[in-house]
Amino acid sequence: MNRTLEEAALLVADLARLKTKQLTAIRPEVIALRDRIRDLAGPAAETKDLRDAIEKARAEETAGMTPEEVRDWDARNRASSTVRLNGLQCLECGKWVEVLSLHVQKAHRLSWDDYLARWDLLDLDARFDMGDYPKTSASFVARQREKTLARMKDHPEDYTGENLQRYYAEKGERSESP
Repeated sequence: MNRTLEEAALLVADLARLKTKQLTAIRPEVIALRDRIRDLAGPAAETKDLRDAIEKARAEETAGMTPEEVRDWDARNRASSTVRLNGLQCLECGKWVEVLSLHVQKAHRLSWDDYLARWDLLDLDARFDMGDYPKTSASFVARQREKTLARMKDHPEDYTGENLQRYYAEKGERSESP
């Protein structure tokens, strides 16, 4: 199984480097396949041969780029390789978590902005039109939304009128206090 994953990863790396019009059109599907292979394989599939192949593909893909282009290429790949539906990978320690901002603050004693600056992820939206780097995984957000909707359905009085105004007033006071 491990050999099959290595071969698939090498094939995907080869396909991703090609620049013809037809292959450029299917590049999103190829990238999605690569991400799916990475999700299924997990850290156990990270063999020396696979790492060497990935590093070789990186060197070939960045050949001829200016240092600024390589920096942007690295940031784009870093962002896309660490974000999954069910988790986010910490770039400091490699751990997969659902709430990255909390992990970074507690485990590494970094503010969110310091973390983004350290890994060159601060202005992804302006540079690549990718949107901001997420603080929480999509599955976590969906679960929290479902819990909130269920709570609202069970206790609608807490989410309307006077109770809602009091909630927002208390929330505002808490955010203004030092």
